[in-house]
Amino acid sequence: MKIETVAKFLFTLISIGVLALSGYLLYGKLKFIMSAERVQGQVIDLQHVRSTNKNNTEGTWRPVVRFRARPGR
Repeated sequence: MKIETVAKFLFTLISIGVLALSGYLLYGKLKFIMSAERVQGQVIDLQHVRSTNKNNTEGTWRPVVRFRARPGR
């Protein structure tokens, strides 16, 4: 019976810690989103990236984007 009490207490502490970490990460993400600036971008090229995965021998493609931020940013 004592082990169950300790296990409940331990899982409660872990749950509170994970919940606090989630709140902290959410706060950081929302703070970034509120201060971020939106700009128009243009895809100017596609770049081939070789994969390190043995099952994906062809690799993948990623866009090369050009954009301009407002002056002073």
